[in-house]
Amino acid sequence: MKTCLRCSLPNRNSLDRCAGCGALLEDPDATKLIEGRYRLEGELGRGAMGIVHRATDVTLGRKVAIKMLYADLDQSEALMRFMQEARSIASVRNDHVVGVYSFGECESGLFIAMEYIDGTDLDAVIDQHALHDMPFSVHRAGSIIAAVAKGLGAVHSAGAIHLDVKPANIVIEHGSARPVLVDFGLARFFVENKASSRDGTPAYMSPEAFAPERFGSVSHLSDQYALACTAFQLLSGEYPFQCETFWEMGEAHILREPRPLSVLRPHLASFDRVFARALQKKPSLRYESVLAFASDFSAISQSITSNRLAAIKLDETSAPSVSMDHHGRHEPPSRHTAQTARERRDLVETGARVLVVDDDPAFARLCARALQLAFYRTPVTVEVARSGTEALKRCKDGCPDILLLDYLMPELDGVETLSLLRDRVGGADMDTMVMSAGLVDSARNHFSALGVQSFLAKPIEFPALVEALRSTAERRGWIKSPSPNSSGLDSDR
Repeated sequence: MKTCLRCSLPNRNSLDRCAGCGALLEDPDATKLIEGRYRLEGELGRGAMGIVHRATDVTLGRKVAIKMLYADLDQSEALMRFMQEARSIASVRNDHVVGVYSFGECESGLFIAMEYIDGTDLDAVIDQHALHDMPFSVHRAGSIIAAVAKGLGAVHSAGAIHLDVKPANIVIEHGSARPVLVDFGLARFFVENKASSRDGTPAYMSPEAFAPERFGSVSHLSDQYALACTAFQLLSGEYPFQCETFWEMGEAHILREPRPLSVLRPHLASFDRVFARALQKKPSLRYESVLAFASDFSAISQSITSNRLAAIKLDETSAPSVSMDHHGRHEPPSRHTAQTARERRDLVETGARVLVVDDDPAFARLCARALQLAFYRTPVTVEVARSGTEALKRCKDGCPDILLLDYLMPELDGVETLSLLRDRVGGADMDTMVMSAGLVDSARNHFSALGVQSFLAKPIEFPALVEALRSTAERRGWIKSPSPNSSGLDSDR
């Protein structure tokens, strides 16, 4: 059988094109399958132990990540570490820890099949912010640290430690903005405590990782220390210690006190006490758990955000009644609230909720008409918020299915608005399209930590807006009937 690379449908060997989608079919022997089911499709990255490939599970028709062990590694040591990595995460079930599907051996060597996270690692996000001299959102930093801490807490509960927590091993998923902890190649179980002084990445390694004879063996508190270093870098763009070499960094972690965050970001001085505790040399003086650290960190983040909202007098007790049906007519506000993934399967019948956040009423009517054409026979309720604060009021009880968001707005801009919405009911499932006249590269980078991949620059051509919305509707399975043809679209303008 020939399996289609585009839609994963099995086809007879005599066919040249897929019976399902019409794509050209490859010879079944042209690309061998790992374990009879995983087809490699491209390299995603390389680590200390192996290469990670993007692949397709042709049996289940889903994307996966395959980590292949380097062939030139010492096989006995490599096998032990590779099995350790698989064991460390196989028993963990958490949205913020990469999932393991299988572990085995093929012609190319040992492999682990894992959940494929389509996203950008946090290290790249931080680099882009630093490149454009953009401060990271305090609220978003709190959300990311809290999410990763939940994942690490699950890992620790399973009796393991990660030992290489850092921004490069935290992936922000496109679309949902879900932070996911990956790369457990250095992970250990508590009972083993075999990590050497060189395990890890120097900028994030705890004092006990450098000098176990002085501070004791590595533990779950070592992961807390590394997450604190990550949080410091998120808020400042720099490491707690600035050093040139491995040994200088080791000496700094062992002997020097980290810089207070307020030295780099004076307005964030309230975080100083949190980092002072989490970055203590003696593990026993740190927070008792990674969750306790994240709770304190997030509380300060929320306090800063609350003060910011209070400054612009945001009152969430009521929301303005500005709604339109898909013909652009005003109607009472919808009582449609955010739904679970299972409930969203029925959206073709029940309709989709769209929130347009823009202060231009003419643009809101344009969006309503574009949605009517894009969704065709699927009911659509369009709500309009003329500012970020109004958007937060409208989403007090749940987020919409689609958010059309302007970037440059008074009071709360698009980044601040979306950061707050992501933490609300349905915020992770919300498809977001950012539309603005100010979409330079630096503006796009602001949204990278929020999972946004869809951008349209104003002024927007009406057909382009319809097509972008239609693509979203098709991807989410909200369109079952044929869409209007291009001639019908043009004549309607």
